[in-house]
Amino acid sequence: MAARVLVAVAWACLGSGTAVGDITLSQDFDSGSLDVAASSVSGNTVSLVGRKTWTQTTPFNYSKYYRWVYFKASDVQGLTPTFQISSSAFLGDLSDHRYVYSYDQENWSFFDQGQVNTTTAKYVFGNTTAFAQDEVYIAYSLPYPVTRTIEHIARVAMSPFVSPTTSGTAGLVIGQSAGGTDDTGRTVSPHDLYGYKITDPSATGPKFKVLLAGGNHSCETMGNHALEGMIDFLLGSSPQAVALRRAAEFFVYPQVNPDGREAGYYRSSPENPDQDYNRVWNDPTGFTDLTAVRDAMILDTGGKVDYLFDFHGMFGPWSRDPYYSVSYSDLDYNFTKALAELEPTIIRDVDSGDPGMLRIWGSSASGLDAAHAFTAEFGAHPGVLEDRLDEMGANYARALGMVIAPVEVPEPATLVLLLAGIITLLLKRRFRRSGRA
Repeated sequence: MAARVLVAVAWACLGSGTAVGDITLSQDFDSGSLDVAASSVSGNTVSLVGRKTWTQTTPFNYSKYYRWVYFKASDVQGLTPTFQISSSAFLGDLSDHRYVYSYDQENWSFFDQGQVNTTTAKYVFGNTTAFAQDEVYIAYSLPYPVTRTIEHIARVAMSPFVSPTTSGTAGLVIGQSAGGTDDTGRTVSPHDLYGYKITDPSATGPKFKVLLAGGNHSCETMGNHALEGMIDFLLGSSPQAVALRRAAEFFVYPQVNPDGREAGYYRSSPENPDQDYNRVWNDPTGFTDLTAVRDAMILDTGGKVDYLFDFHGMFGPWSRDPYYSVSYSDLDYNFTKALAELEPTIIRDVDSGDPGMLRIWGSSASGLDAAHAFTAEFGAHPGVLEDRLDEMGANYARALGMVIAPVEVPEPATLVLLLAGIITLLLKRRFRRSGRA
């Protein structure tokens, strides 16, 4: 377990000047991430230091930067502390960002204030009202811990439309990660790797094959929330979901880098701290988890899919909307047009990509030979919470349905005429029966 720092302070409560006791900062929980030993408290200011967990130095020296931040602050009830953290050491843009906080790690709210102090190069954030409880969890954006993946797996496994893949077990497990020790000395135990298939088993004949993946970059939790929204939609009872399950088989790999997620890393894991997980799919030698997941993807799909969606998150600036990357061949594809109808602010980013990206390897003949592949990016925009990310994920499914499983929805006037016809028919039958009585 990582070191905990107990900082004794004479804390002046805003407006009262009343001294309070000690404050404790901790990152010792699933996907927690903070350099606790280097963080400090002075007066009403909590100075935070992010962990620089991606040690890759080429082609850029990423070891100088932090990204994911998630910690617990204790003994804060009744206080309105100001938090600050370096903006220049952040890999991204904090200028219009808002951190989030929660008392139970489930219900999250945005901080009232957050801005970059250009003089000190610090991002400063806080609330105008005091914390209502003694312990509060604070994060860069909405967390999605490994435990949530496990809980979601337990729920989807109950669906009659979910089954193990060829490579999997009855528990939807396709392998195990390596585990290890993170940069703060915490032990990360090996995790189950999950994979499963969503389809309507009663529907026969040829079906489209669609691959869904998440958690490639361990700190990009927003992508996992959107992926969960897409999965929940596919397992729902709407006409579009019913049509999609009959038309396609969905192969789902929800958390491909669980060790990195639990350890609070941002693009790597304890096993490979200097490697970007989305640059080695063409050769994952030395990556226990990616090797197992890649082998499972090939076996489960037969090495060929029609669509591939790799769900990621983005880290500002928030002047840019969520986007998805496609290769040049998908520039004018029907799915992109359908998604634009449902999500007109999502940007289409045309990018040739790196050979080791899941999207690019998945499109290759030596990979999954995907006819269409997308890297879907979702940001931690201020005001965007879980329900909106879920909706965006569901709209990816709806857009796909518009292309491969269109559902005819009658116009309102047609529905009225249809209902009137049914009522008339029922009344005629009733009168005939009463006439014979």
